[in-house]
Amino acid sequence: MSCATSCDDVCSYGNNPLACCLPVVCYVSALDLVACFFISTVGLMAMCAALAVILLYVFVMIVKSVLAVEVHGAEDAASILYNFNHNTTEGLPDKLRGVFWMSTNAAPELLASIDGSYWDEER
Repeated sequence: MSCATSCDDVCSYGNNPLACCLPVVCYVSALDLVACFFISTVGLMAMCAALAVILLYVFVMIVKSVLAVEVHGAEDAASILYNFNHNTTEGLPDKLRGVFWMSTNAAPELLASIDGSYWDEER
């Protein structure tokens, strides 16, 4: 599997950039554990063990992040965003409530909602 194929597969599962770190974390963790096996001094072993625990934690968090990605079509995503944020911001004018389709946005965001965020009428 080439890198381009692997990145395309990752992008099809929600464009999660943390998924690209997964092979690096696996490689570094494996090298660290192999190095710890051959080092005999206690101080270096403790350092290697601590590093292995940190890398294991990072690995688990990356896997949890990749598995938590939800992929929805635009219509379903708009209804989820609207139902979650509807009327949650006090003082927001009616013309700014709802979900906005950002068709000319150069960034990869397709939908936006101001409702559900902080709103200061004086600013």
